[in-house]
Formats: sequence, structure tokens, C-alpha cells
Amino acid sequence: CPLCGGKFQRPEHVKRHMRSHSSEKPFVCGVCNKKFNRNDNMKAHERKIH
Repeated sequence: CPLCGGKFQRPEHVKRHMRSHSSEKPFVCGVCNKKFNRNDNMKAHERKIH
């Protein structure tokens, strides 16, 4: 990562990680509309909260 020096094996992991440095949150809970920067975090939210 050019911003924090994080190292990743796969290009898609770098892309996913870069969202942690921005306000981009493209994944939205279909129940409560809460936004997430990672799909797996949104899915976990849906399982645990709803």
C-alpha cells in the first residue's frame, strides 16, 4: 500500500485495503441501509444483527 506500507499478495486485496483509507463504502445492508467498506463485514452484520 502506498499510503501505509501494507503488503498484499493479491491485487484485489490491495484494492479492498485501499477503501480503508477512504470514505468509500459500496456495500449496503438491505435491511437497515448501513454502509460498509467490505462485503464480508456487511454479510457478518446481516447475520449477527438481522
